[in-house]
Amino acid sequence: RLVGSEMCIRDRLFPNPSNNIFSIKSNQVNISKIEIYSIHGKKLKDYNINLTTFNIEDLSSGLYLVKIYSEEGMSTIKKLAKK
Repeated sequence: RLVGSEMCIRDRLFPNPSNNIFSIKSNQVNISKIEIYSIHGKKLKDYNINLTTFNIEDLSSGLYLVKIYSEEGMSTIKKLAKK
């Protein structure tokens, strides 16, 4: 189901909270890229390749927003806590 260009799917970020590495699992779409934002909206990292595991060891402890893009151009935002 689509709402505009956003994905209404059940992507899963784990582990959450995370230490240095987290993974994304999506059974419904292929992920093309992700972007990681501070809780204030500043883009901190982006990955423009189709990965499922992401290294965040250089980020400080706190809450982040992860924007996930599908190959079809849809997107969704998930919260991620880093220990």
